[in-house]
Amino acid sequence: MPIVIDRETYIKISSELLMPTPFYQKKFYLVLISLTATMAFNFSGCTWFKNSMETTRESLQRTFFKSPRVEIIPWEISTPASKRDLDFAARRFHSGQYQVAEYYLKKSLLVSPDNITALKLLPWAQFYQKKYREALIGFENARSRSPQDPQPLVGMGWAYISMRSFESALEKFQKAQTLAPNSFQVKKGLGFSHLFLHQGGRAQEIFSEIYLNHEWVRLMSQWEQWKENFPEKLIEVAPSSAEVPSLFTLDIESPRYPSMLYAMGIEENHEGLNRGWRLFRKELYQRALDAFESLPQEFAESLDAKNGQAWSLLNTGKIFQAWTLFKEIQTEAPGFIGGVVGIRQVQSRLKKKAAFAKYYFDLHKLRISEDKFTDLVRGYPAWAYPVSMLGWIQLERGNESKAAEFFFAAMALDSNEPATLDGMKRLKKSLLGNLFKGEAALQSQDYKTASYYFWEYIEANHQPSEKVTSGLAKAYYGLGLSQLEKHQYESALENFNKVLTHPAFQFEGAKGSGLANYYLNQFDNAAKNLITADALHPGLKDLALPLNWSILMSWNRAAALEFFQQRAENYPLQASAFMGLGWIHYKNGQPDLGVEYLLTSISLDPEMVFTEDFKNMLERERFGWQIHNHLGWVHYQRQNYQESLNRFTAALEKNQRSSEALKGLGYTHYKIGNLTEAKIFLMQCIARNPDTRPFKERVPGIEPDAEIELLTNAHTLLAQIYLDEKNYEKALGLYSKESIRHPDWPVVQAGLGWSLLNLNRLDESQEAFQRAVRQQPLNPNSHKGLREAKFLIALKNM
Repeated sequence: MPIVIDRETYIKISSELLMPTPFYQKKFYLVLISLTATMAFNFSGCTWFKNSMETTRESLQRTFFKSPRVEIIPWEISTPASKRDLDFAARRFHSGQYQVAEYYLKKSLLVSPDNITALKLLPWAQFYQKKYREALIGFENARSRSPQDPQPLVGMGWAYISMRSFESALEKFQKAQTLAPNSFQVKKGLGFSHLFLHQGGRAQEIFSEIYLNHEWVRLMSQWEQWKENFPEKLIEVAPSSAEVPSLFTLDIESPRYPSMLYAMGIEENHEGLNRGWRLFRKELYQRALDAFESLPQEFAESLDAKNGQAWSLLNTGKIFQAWTLFKEIQTEAPGFIGGVVGIRQVQSRLKKKAAFAKYYFDLHKLRISEDKFTDLVRGYPAWAYPVSMLGWIQLERGNESKAAEFFFAAMALDSNEPATLDGMKRLKKSLLGNLFKGEAALQSQDYKTASYYFWEYIEANHQPSEKVTSGLAKAYYGLGLSQLEKHQYESALENFNKVLTHPAFQFEGAKGSGLANYYLNQFDNAAKNLITADALHPGLKDLALPLNWSILMSWNRAAALEFFQQRAENYPLQASAFMGLGWIHYKNGQPDLGVEYLLTSISLDPEMVFTEDFKNMLERERFGWQIHNHLGWVHYQRQNYQESLNRFTAALEKNQRSSEALKGLGYTHYKIGNLTEAKIFLMQCIARNPDTRPFKERVPGIEPDAEIELLTNAHTLLAQIYLDEKNYEKALGLYSKESIRHPDWPVVQAGLGWSLLNLNRLDESQEAFQRAVRQQPLNPNSHKGLREAKFLIALKNM
């Protein structure tokens, strides 16, 4: 495991290793450091500290730490903020939230650019988002920092396979093989590279080294099915969901899924662990379980070992022990398919065990059903479902108090069990009447009906001399929410203040009171209550804008600035925090910085700009055109073209010389089919600024669920309009000029290809399409053009 060396310790090591000190003294210091790696030695500054860091790390690894599992992490890449961002990124990666993981990994690398863990994980986060070119750059960067690690080369190999560059993929896997000749992942990549290159014999030789005989036979059978759609449709490499087949989730690798683990940085080479999985694959489940349970502690806690143990438990009939482990796996790595499928298997097997008991319940043979569910409770005391069904039996008998006992017991076992939740709803409906009906009406957004039922409940249960009960607190809260929706803010505030008198409803009361004050423009009171609500339930999205706006409107700038800076650090995806920072910096005489923060806030949440307060701010301030222009592109990407037109038009009205707004109007009119208007705006844009910024157009890729980005500009779109109008000479002229300026843009080469194709210059067209495919292998437009060019050339040569 990594050893973290703090600054003072690192200075001491650097001094001793770089100064002419006798070897035995160096050895002494190294032993001392290995025992007290995180202690701070009281030595001050070192002028060559920064320059000596790499030398120190290499010397430590070379002279003392021989184990490959030991990594020296210098103090500057293990700061609290950087480590917190990296830990959060890893959790999001394991949850399958790759875009969020990418953001936090980049944020971590800004502070700690040499952190090899972040450097290795970042390209995998991009890979799972199908950003293969960015991933390639990331893998190359990681490889330059860790040249003896085969993982970046393996990642590059899979990226090239995804991009259909199979020769390049084979080359990367072969290089990885020189570093890790026995690696499962390397051999798997080599095998598939040969398959895609139609070298089936060589692929089978390699697969026979890593798969059992019946496994690679099954794989070859699957491959024949996949080939039917090749090359138009390529099997996914990394899965976009648990239901989609992919090379990383092959049936023969279920339920271990080693490729998924490898991308997480988990590749255990412990013989006992591999032995356990070999026994599992041979269906020797009890022996596999014994192997997993006898692993040393350092390996037994790994995700791979837990998954193996859980599946072995499941297949030896120990369902609830397996379920417990699968839940641990789901908590640790919610996106890991082995855990997801394991939970489904457990639920499926348990459901079968309860089928007879449920059958008799449905026939209303309650006594037989009760006996069978009671037996299930005795046999599986941690299973909530049979407990909740005993509650349903009591409900059918009209024994509501006894039913409540069973439902509460089931809730304690599993608060998400559907049968329990449905039973609680039925129970509440029986016992609480109007309160239940009011909550149901509130959920269906029938606020008038909700208000009526809540009022009826309050009238029936309210006693002026008594304290507010839990039921009354719920009723006052529901009534207040209904009144908020009907804009009856004063009445709502009065009811929320009553909710606050119940100690168990402080969050609900503070939230409601804060929102009511916010809508009444009483921002000081709103801020106080919303801060309380946020402290009780931090980071709730629906409270973010009211809380931050109330702070902005009621606090002095210095205090608000400090609040928003902390808020932006704690919640970097919370748009309204950046809105607050932007507004304060603008008012403090830093308009450019203010605009940047406001644009960031709009990028995070474009809908925020349509609040009345924000719109009023835009109308008053001079920077409104930039924000409208930015919003125009946001709506364009969302295919909300009418709103996009409105935003670009507003931007042009505020700044009539904006070439960006003209470009946006041209792009948007093209999308809605107004070619004449699009051409006019694009020509005006080019006349005003021939070098407008490129725009990344998102289009569907040929790989399932893949979306690719193509660089375009006003010139390329104008050329495309000429293509659509069948003015091929004009289109060719524009594309030819752009090919000089941007020879590496796939959209330019594809445009050249289509222009030349329609002018019957077939050989030149084929060459252009081939360049376009090399530059972006996932662009369907380039592949379609290349097929047509080859077909026409073949016809011509017949």
